[in-house]
Amino acid sequence: MKKAIKFLIGLSFGLLIFHFIIKEAGTQTLSRAFSLFLGWEGLVLVLITFLISLVGILRWRVTLDCQGEKKGLLDLSGIWLIGFLFDYLTPVSLFGGEALRVYLTGKTLDVDWEKSFSSVIIDKVLDGTFHILFIVAGVVAFLTFGDFPEIWIFWTVIAAIFVLCILLAFFYSRAIGKKSILLLILSLFGLKKTEVKATKNGEFIFNIEGNVLRFFSPSKVFFWKGVVLSFFRHSLIYLRALILVFFLVGLVEPTKSL
Repeated sequence: MKKAIKFLIGLSFGLLIFHFIIKEAGTQTLSRAFSLFLGWEGLVLVLITFLISLVGILRWRVTLDCQGEKKGLLDLSGIWLIGFLFDYLTPVSLFGGEALRVYLTGKTLDVDWEKSFSSVIIDKVLDGTFHILFIVAGVVAFLTFGDFPEIWIFWTVIAAIFVLCILLAFFYSRAIGKKSILLLILSLFGLKKTEVKATKNGEFIFNIEGNVLRFFSPSKVFFWKGVVLSFFRHSLIYLRALILVFFLVGLVEPTKSL
C-alpha cells in the first residue's frame, strides 16, 4: 500500500511538472522533440547517451578495481544496465537500481558484499558531486537570463542547493581527513564504536565505510580516475542538452544549455 501511495505521489508530481513545461514550451516543441528520434538527430542523441552509459560503467569498474576486484567491462555492463533500467521504472529517478546492482554483483560476479556495497556508494557519491556542481552552474546561468516565476521557488531552490553543498563539503572534509562519519553519528546518539562493531551488522557497516573513505584519497590514482570519468560523464550529459537545444531551436546556446 505504501509503495502504491509513493508511486502515485511521484507520478502526480511528475505529471504536474510536465504540464507546466508543456504549457510554457508549447505543444509544437513537444511534437518537434518526438520527431527528432525518427531522424538522424535521434541517432546522435542515442549515441551520446550510449557514451554516457559507457563512461558510467568504466567509472564503476574503477571503484571495484581499487578494492582488488578486477572485472570485465562486459560483465559489469549487463548489471549496470539492469540497475539503470530499474532506476527509471521506480517513482524516483536515479534511486532504486543500486540495491539491485549490489545484489547482482554479489550473486553473479562473486564479489564480496562489502566491496559491492562500497563500489556502488562511491559511484553514487561521485555522481552526486558533479550533479550538484552542474546544478549550481545551471541555476547561476538561469538567473542571468531571468528569474523564477515565484519568489518561494527561488528560495526553495537556493536552500536545497545550500544544504546539498554543505553535506557534500562535510563528506569530503571527513573522507579526505580519514575521519569516520559513522563515529560522529554514533556519538550524537551516545553510542560507542565497540558496542556497534561487536554486532555482525555493525562490523559490516564499518568495513564498508572504511572502503569508501579509502577511495577518497587525493594521493591515489584511482581517486583521480573516478573524478575525471565523472566530469567527462556529466560533460557528455551537458553536451547532449546543448545538441538537443540546437536540434529544437536551431541555435547553439552554451550558457543557456546549462
